[in-house]
Amino acid sequence: MAQCAYCKAETELHFANVPVCIKCGDARSPEQTRASLLQNIADATMRAEAASEAFQKVVADIPSDIPHPEPLRRMHRYDTKGRRIETRSQLAVLGTDRKTTAYDDHGEPIKENFEHESREYGIDDEGRFSDNPTRETVNRWEARFHYDYDAHGNWVRKVVEGRDGTK
Repeated sequence: MAQCAYCKAETELHFANVPVCIKCGDARSPEQTRASLLQNIADATMRAEAASEAFQKVVADIPSDIPHPEPLRRMHRYDTKGRRIETRSQLAVLGTDRKTTAYDDHGEPIKENFEHESREYGIDDEGRFSDNPTRETVNRWEARFHYDYDAHGNWVRKVVEGRDGTK
């Protein structure tokens, strides 16, 4: 028996002395898998750096007399037990997200509210953004969680209810 270097499943099938995973079909040796993963990480890093450079060029082209907030800001709030109860994200003037979470006595989430606001702006013939949004939308989602516990306090069932709405 050999362990698949990709999905970690046990396999017995061999082809040219290389284990072939029955579960995922991967036929790479652990060394090949590691090299492939390192290459994927390097490629993703290069793409992220290129996107960041392009974004910085766009921000640099904004005239200095036009106020513009940080491109992305994320803030978290925690309760006294260290549980995250709120996350707010803002993507410049284009949109904001807000997620709140409430917990039960066992520390499990019982309610999550999510609100997403997005704004679209027009661009004139000279490439300038309009002062006011041309379209604004607000989407809301709510999820409630119900738990059943056995006589020993072990969680045995979870029921999820949800709803959404657009304004």
